[in-house]
Amino acid sequence: MITSEKKLKGGYDALDAEAKKVWDEKKKASDLKKVARDDLEKTANGFAKMTPEQQTIYMGGLLEWKKVVYKACNADPTSDECKQANALRAK
Repeated sequence: MITSEKKLKGGYDALDAEAKKVWDEKKKASDLKKVARDDLEKTANGFAKMTPEQQTIYMGGLLEWKKVVYKACNADPTSDECKQANALRAK
């Protein structure tokens, strides 16, 4: 979900300052984890050595996968496609 959707669904506006701080820290940690996963995958696939055209194709594939995961997690957050998305991508 997009951050604003998560905030609305989770009742972010109704949280007190401390709870908002905890929520924001969890979101930041989650975002950093995703960036680290993407960076590891790029390194493993030799992204830096790819031509700009190859990089564009690679990033398009990564974006398409993220869209599929987003839809799967919105449809059913408990599904394997959502919970095991990174493991499934690694295969």
